[in-house]
Amino acid sequence: MTERQSNKIIVVEDSITQREMLRRFFEGEGFVVISAKNGVEGLEAIKKQRPDIVISDIDMPLKNGYDMCREIKGDDELKETPVILLTQFAATEDIISGLDCGADNFIVKPYDERQLLNSVRFLIATKEIRKNDMLDIGIDLHLGGKSHIITSSRRQILNVLISTYESAVHQNHVLMMTQSELNEKTGQLEELNRRLEERVNEEIKKRIEQEYMLLQQSKLAAMGEMMGMIAHQWRQPLNGLGLILQDMKDASDFNELDKKYVDTSIAGAMEQIEFMTKAMDDFREFYRPSKVKRHFDILGTVKDVLSIIQFQLKNQSIKFRFQCSCTKESIIVENDLKIPTCRHALMNVYGYPNELKHVLMNIINNASDAIVSKKKDDNLGHLIEGLISILISLEDNNIVVRISDNGGGIDEAGIDKIFEPYYTTKKQAGTGIGLYISKLIVVNNLNGRIYAENSEHGATFTIELMRETTASL
Repeated sequence: MTERQSNKIIVVEDSITQREMLRRFFEGEGFVVISAKNGVEGLEAIKKQRPDIVISDIDMPLKNGYDMCREIKGDDELKETPVILLTQFAATEDIISGLDCGADNFIVKPYDERQLLNSVRFLIATKEIRKNDMLDIGIDLHLGGKSHIITSSRRQILNVLISTYESAVHQNHVLMMTQSELNEKTGQLEELNRRLEERVNEEIKKRIEQEYMLLQQSKLAAMGEMMGMIAHQWRQPLNGLGLILQDMKDASDFNELDKKYVDTSIAGAMEQIEFMTKAMDDFREFYRPSKVKRHFDILGTVKDVLSIIQFQLKNQSIKFRFQCSCTKESIIVENDLKIPTCRHALMNVYGYPNELKHVLMNIINNASDAIVSKKKDDNLGHLIEGLISILISLEDNNIVVRISDNGGGIDEAGIDKIFEPYYTTKKQAGTGIGLYISKLIVVNNLNGRIYAENSEHGATFTIELMRETTASL
């Protein structure tokens, strides 16, 4: 057995993890290691085993490291045993306490294992030299209002101070390495943040461009729908003008075209032209973008939408039913535009009225398309009466608009996707952007909520808007 292998160490440490780490490390270096979990057990083991060196923690139950070291150094048979104290603290008071109890070395946690090993080897190697040291005269130190008499030899004092300095140098080196790593990681994090910010900005730009394109497509689709509705509205007055002109020709051929006849025909023609002009004005106002938020009555908004789309619904044999319920009264109208405004100002919202009109128009158009599609697919479709119901109610402090149809509903597999861009349930001519734009308008511009669900005979779209509270209930 070699000299190093014959060296015996007693490790006194209340932490089982630290105790086990020290045991494995020193056994790996060829030492015989005996463990104790507190100062009482440690002192008993030291008296029995007579180790070459003791490594002890300071803060332990029953007996701390200072007291244990003081008893070792006060025992004539044990006082030559080197003691290394391990501590998590490095205040001046700790160093004085270490010297006061006669410790041979003082190492601060977390320690470098190679530094601890070198201290152990040095103290074992110089054990015989320290036996010849003469006890110095006690040194009286005053620190923090307390008096300390240090009776350690010069060599002990020097060892403790040097070991403390080594620990400080080691801790400083670790701190500098940690600071360097922190600076490096900070630089990497800043670079990642910069790249992430660039990517976020790029994605935001792409999203804005995409939404702009979708908005333009939506406007083009809306213009197409507008032209179709204008055609529906103008068909009857144009037919009327044609009949007036044909009648005037017949009257001319039969010499019946007198002043009274001409005046009557012109009056009839002007009536048709005025109807067409009013229709154009209504469409122009409907599609003019709202630039400023304002207070408006939602009943009037629904009435404007129905006045635009009524001829299309009539042409498709689809009826509409309007109902408004609040705490004051209930209004029910069927296939009639005589929708009054709310006399109690309970149905006022704050926002962009024309943008809400676009949303309502889009949902009603989708409902009519679903009904027409169901009629085509059903052999008895001509017997099915299309119906679109619009129900407005007050719920808590919200105005809730529910638009229902009997068009068969939405496929359950796709109901969660209908507000996504380019997703459409229409078999033909669906762009998949109408409902996406509608959700953007409701959520972003009207601070509301929109969702869809299937009902008994079709689909129901619900729009929740915050009620303007300037009017009292």
